Amino acid sequence: MSGIVFDAETNAPLADALITIIDPHGGSDPVFIQSDDKGNYFAELKGNMDYFMKAQKNKYLGSSASISTKEKTATTSHQ
Repeated sequence: MSGIVFDAETNAPLADALITIIDPHGGSDPVFIQSDDKGNYFAELKGNMDYFMKAQKNKYLGSSASISTKEKTATTSHQ
């Protein structure tokens, strides 16, 4: 999965944001990644799973989403 972390008001990319991806059922270890200088991130996720994702950075409100790899066969971006 790949995407871009950005400021919701200005749409400017956010470098060094922490992205946390967890299995809400506790079957997999959490994944922690950091956005690059252009706000981009990438994580390889297991297929046929549900995940909870949260992006956060100091001085910003965090944003979260539920994502699923069920019935996915190609790379998917989440922004």
